[in-house]
Amino acid sequence: MPELTMQELRDLLTAPAARTLGTSPRREIVVADRGWVFVGFATVAPNGDVSLDDASTVRIWGTSRGLGQLALEGMQPNTKLDPCGSVTVPSSAVVARLLCAEGKWR
Repeated sequence: MPELTMQELRDLLTAPAARTLGTSPRREIVVADRGWVFVGFATVAPNGDVSLDDASTVRIWGTSRGLGQLALEGMQPNTKLDPCGSVTVPSSAVVARLLCAEGKWR
């Protein structure tokens, strides 16, 4: 097993608890500063940046109970998504990350 450098250990100890390093990407809703909301398959870089593949901007939530409803129930009839391919949100711009329920998003 490779040894960690002190900087790598510091990064691991100070990283957000919801890191996805070393696991398969999971679909997440990522709320970023300045009103941006994205959904896609998330991975977290060692510096904390969140990369989303097969991503979309959530233009209209279309919910009656907020983003949590989207995460738990998937797209609603009035939800509007704008596909954007891949996007990276800098760690400094991440406001919140919501893990989406398996199988609820098409």
